[in-house]
Amino acid sequence: MIKNFAKALCFVGLFLTTSISAFSQNSASNPFTSLGFARSVTSAGTYYFNIGGTTFSTQVDASGYIMVAIDLKSQATGNLAHGTALTTSSDGILSTGVLGLFTTSTVDQLKVTSLLGDFNATNTSTTLIDRVRQNLALHRGSVHSLDNNGWTGTGSSYLLVDGGCSNTTKLTLNQCVFHAGCDGNGTHWIPGENSLGITSGGDKTGDIFYLWVRPIATLGILSQPSTATQNICSGSSPTALSVTASGASTYQWYSNASQSNSGGTPISGATASTYTPSTSTPGTTYYYVYITGSSSNITSNVSGAIVVGTSPTTAAAGPDQLGSSLCDQTSTTLAANAPSTGTGAWSIISGSGGSFTDANSPTSGFSGTSGS
Repeated sequence: MIKNFAKALCFVGLFLTTSISAFSQNSASNPFTSLGFARSVTSAGTYYFNIGGTTFSTQVDASGYIMVAIDLKSQATGNLAHGTALTTSSDGILSTGVLGLFTTSTVDQLKVTSLLGDFNATNTSTTLIDRVRQNLALHRGSVHSLDNNGWTGTGSSYLLVDGGCSNTTKLTLNQCVFHAGCDGNGTHWIPGENSLGITSGGDKTGDIFYLWVRPIATLGILSQPSTATQNICSGSSPTALSVTASGASTYQWYSNASQSNSGGTPISGATASTYTPSTSTPGTTYYYVYITGSSSNITSNVSGAIVVGTSPTTAAAGPDQLGSSLCDQTSTTLAANAPSTGTGAWSIISGSGGSFTDANSPTSGFSGTSGS
C-alpha cells in the first residue's frame, strides 16, 4: 500500500514577477548639466556640475542654493583662493570661469549665511548677481550703498548699512565680499584683511560666512522611469514607475500599446511624479510621463514593458487514489488538471519518502514506500 500521499499532492500554477528600482544619483560621472537642476536638491551635500564643459563641485543646501564662497575665521588665509572643488572645511571661492556662469538668466537670488546664525539673508538684486559673475565685491562702502538696499531676512540690518567711505584697494569678490566702509555698524567680510564680523573690529571668533546663489529652476528629468520589464499576474501589485524632475509644475502619465513615448493615451488621475500601473486587464503596456514647467515641457523616456498575464488555473490534484487496487503497490500515475495558464509542480506536503518521475507534469508517476 502506498502510504499518505493520495491527498497530500497539489499542482500549483506559477507566474514570475520582477521587481525594479531606479534612481539617477548625482556624482562626478553623472553631474548636473544645468545649474537649475540644483533646485531639485532636498538633501544638503557636495554636488557635481558640468555646464557646457565647465566642471566643478561645491555644496548645495537643502533648498537648492549653490555655495559660491566660504570663509572660515579660524583659518585666516587672506584672499579666498579660486577653485573648482569647494568643501565646507576650507576657505575658498569658485573659479572665475564658474562665476561667469552665474548670470541674471541663470540665477535669481543671492544668500549670505553664517555658522553661528547671525546671517540668513537674501537679495534678488540683478546688480549684485552681476557682480558675482564678474568676481567683484558686493559692497565696498559708499560707492555701493544704494545697490544693497534689497537685503531681507536674518542679519539683513547689518547688510543694509551704508558706508561712509569706499574701499579702493580690495575690489574683487575673493578680496572683499562686503565692507560697509567707515561705518562701525555694518558687515565687514573682507578676506584680504582676514576680517569676518558684523561690526567694525567685531570679528566673529569661530564663525564661518557663506555666500550662495539660487539658480533659476530648469525643467529637466534627473531620473527616468525604469526600463525593466515587469511580468505581473492580473490583479497583483506591480512596482510603481517614477520620474525625478527639476522645475516641474505638472505631470501627466500616458499608457501606450507600443514601445514609444508618443501617441499614448492619457491616464485619468495619473498626475503625480509616481504612477502604479493597472493590472486589471491582461496584455503588454508601456508608460511615459509628460511634464510641464513654467515656460516649457518635456516628455520622459518610455518605460519597460508591463506584462499582465491571466491568473493561473486553479490547482486540482485529481481524485484520491485509495482502495484495494493500490495494496502492495509502491507506484502510481497521478492525474492533476493541466493548467491553461501558468505552470506547476508537484510537492509532498505530508508523509515521508517517495519521488516523482517528473514533478512538473500533471500526470507524473510517483514511487512511494510500501506500508501497511
